[in-house]
Amino acid sequence: MPRPIELAATWTVRFRNIAEMAAWLRGVQRVDEKTVTITDADPLRLYQTFLAAVLLTRGIAE
Repeated sequence: MPRPIELAATWTVRFRNIAEMAAWLRGVQRVDEKTVTITDADPLRLYQTFLAAVLLTRGIAE
């Protein structure tokens, strides 16, 4: 059985390209050129912010 996530949860995400654009989103903090942290108390909003960050930075790489 999976462990429950304690809220507010923080994900650390490292991108292959720049992370600056992802930091424009609410709850996203830039750590360095390629890394951000995403924090939220709502698991669904945390996941949605993650998806938005991936889609934004993916557009830069293409």
